[in-house]
Order: sequence, then structure tokens, then C-alpha cells
Amino acid sequence: MDYVNLTPHPVVFHRPACDGHEAMWKTLQPVGRTPARVKMKETPTDDTIWGMPVIEREPERLLNLPAPRKDTAYIVSSIMLEQCIGRKDVFAPDTGATAIRTGRGRIMAVTRMVAAPTK
Repeated sequence: MDYVNLTPHPVVFHRPACDGHEAMWKTLQPVGRTPARVKMKETPTDDTIWGMPVIEREPERLLNLPAPRKDTAYIVSSIMLEQCIGRKDVFAPDTGATAIRTGRGRIMAVTRMVAAPTK
């Protein structure tokens, strides 16, 4: 299986030793092209917060996400993943409670992945 990192930064994975598997740390560097992104449509509102204008955003289209390819998994951002409904080849790092963080809260590694929504 090929894993393609379409985020703009390295993703570090950690699997602890269990069930006969050794512990593993793996870093997946981003590919050399422009990261996969969601182009957003921005609509101004009449609201302000602390004197700053407020906008509404909605997804408009996906940018730089390749078509499915046999034996290939794409790693994307959570925002991108939400738009990949039904894609079984697209995943995002789980940066929630199971992520390994520094004392200052910065993510060092993730311990699991999130699948694209089915509907």
C-alpha cells in the first residue's frame, strides 16, 4: 500500500507495541506538489465582533485531490476529509485525545487515523 501525504507538513505516526507488533514511529513527508485543499466560498454578513466583520463560509470545491488509485491511501486535513464522503482511500490524522503531545500541547505524533464519512 502506498501512503501519500497531501497535507503541507510531515505527519508522524506512532503505534505502541502490542499484539506481537513492535512499537513503530513513522514520519510521512508531504508530497512535492501543492497540498490538497477545500476552496471555500466566503459570504459577508452584516454582523461584527469587536468591530471586525463576520463572514459565512461553505465548501465550494476540492483542490489537488487525486482520483482513487489502486493500493494508495491519501492523507489529508480534517477539513478536506469532511468533504470526501464515500472515499475509502482518504484519511486524516486523528489529532484528538489519543494524539501524543508535548508539554505545551503541540502534536508530536498521532496514534490513529480518521476515515472519510460514509454519508
